[in-house]
Amino acid sequence: MNKEAFVELVVASDAATSPVISLSGIDKNRAGVVLQCESAGWYPEPELLWLDGEGNLLSAGPTETLRGPDDLYTVSSRVTVEKRHSNNITCRVQQKKISQSRETHRHVPEDFFEVPSSSPSVIIGLAMINSKLEKAEFIQKRMQTFLTLDSKDSESISQHTELQLEKNTGIINQQVKEESEKLKNHLEKKNPEVGLL
Repeated sequence: MNKEAFVELVVASDAATSPVISLSGIDKNRAGVVLQCESAGWYPEPELLWLDGEGNLLSAGPTETLRGPDDLYTVSSRVTVEKRHSNNITCRVQQKKISQSRETHRHVPEDFFEVPSSSPSVIIGLAMINSKLEKAEFIQKRMQTFLTLDSKDSESISQHTELQLEKNTGIINQQVKEESEKLKNHLEKKNPEVGLL
């Protein structure tokens, strides 16, 4: 007696990237900051979720899904974060069938909610700050790769890498601070009421 059995094998892609959160703009109507999240290299198709600092789901726009010629999926979504929400935001991309997920956390400074949304320089300034933060995260990840080297020289390499990481992070943090101060001064010159907030 011959019986046939079928087994569904789902093979996950190991090319899935951590979500990247970027500043998309300012929502004048809701007095909020619009963030965008994107992650690529997924298979099967994942879902994208936005969470506040307490882990609650945030209401977001529809998830855009693109399937590339390599059959891997890229997903992206936008959410408007209002001041009443926790300023800590998480973008999580997950594939429940294979229990795979990646997430990125971002803190939105309170100052972002206090600037007049009509100024295009605000969006440019915020995008520059966001870019520097992403660069710092990239440098940190590259440095951590060196920390996992398995060789007899790994300890000295590790110490050197940690010093370099501290130096790079300090420089980038100083640049972000300077850019924030420049943006604030620029806004105060254009609109003296901003300094009163």
